[in-house]
Amino acid sequence: MINLIITVQPKSIKYLEFSQTLEQIKGNLSQHCTKLAIVEEKKGFTIVTDLKSAKQLSSIINSKEMGILSGAIKMLCKVSKAVINGGGFENKAYNLKEVQFNFTRIIQKSKHITIN
Repeated sequence: MINLIITVQPKSIKYLEFSQTLEQIKGNLSQHCTKLAIVEEKKGFTIVTDLKSAKQLSSIINSKEMGILSGAIKMLCKVSKAVINGGGFENKAYNLKEVQFNFTRIIQKSKHITIN
């Protein structure tokens, strides 16, 4: 199981706009993963996805919905973090392909995890 967690803190004047973007894409985004949870917190959002394979990770990262989310993060958020199975990048959550690339390299070196 692969766990992708994205935490964001929208700019205060862009909070509603970011929230609306999440609302618009969450239905289609959930089709790319095994489990999707979007938690609204005091100053931001946490998006948690469970994926059953690296192929599913690639599918969600390359999806239209994730492209929309990445653009919204880049334009509307002041702080962001993307973490895949505990390893991630602060302030680069909008560049999820970079996160995926680094995760794929780690998997390929591991003897305990396989790519399906």
